[in-house]
Amino acid sequence: MSPKKSPTPKKTKAEKAPKAAAAPKAPAKRAPRRKAAPALAVFIDYPREGEIVSAGHYTVRIGTVPAAATVELSIDGGVWTPCREAAGYWWFDWSGIGAGPHHLQVRAQGEAPVPVTSERYLNVSSDAETASLV
Repeated sequence: MSPKKSPTPKKTKAEKAPKAAAAPKAPAKRAPRRKAAPALAVFIDYPREGEIVSAGHYTVRIGTVPAAATVELSIDGGVWTPCREAAGYWWFDWSGIGAGPHHLQVRAQGEAPVPVTSERYLNVSSDAETASLV
């Protein structure tokens, strides 16, 4: 003879009720995304295109968007000279400007590893009436 199985006990209402769903887990926290630095732009603000510039002395005004860490200017392919920052612009005091064609180049360094550049060609005449940018 085989042993008798004992009857299974009946479940109470509490035991029959479905288990409450576990509270949803909070999503794993991600490291905040680092925003890419906005692209840097540099431009020669003054002298303007078509502005008459006389020989002697001129203060070049350079703008950057957003603000740059450093700005330098090169005249006619010469050495890069640091510009000074003041009033939200960069400035270069150019003295001893001779008559004739000139090439201004500016470069700005921001957060990106590569500097950005801009240029302007300039014709200066000893006669203020005929001096102009090209």
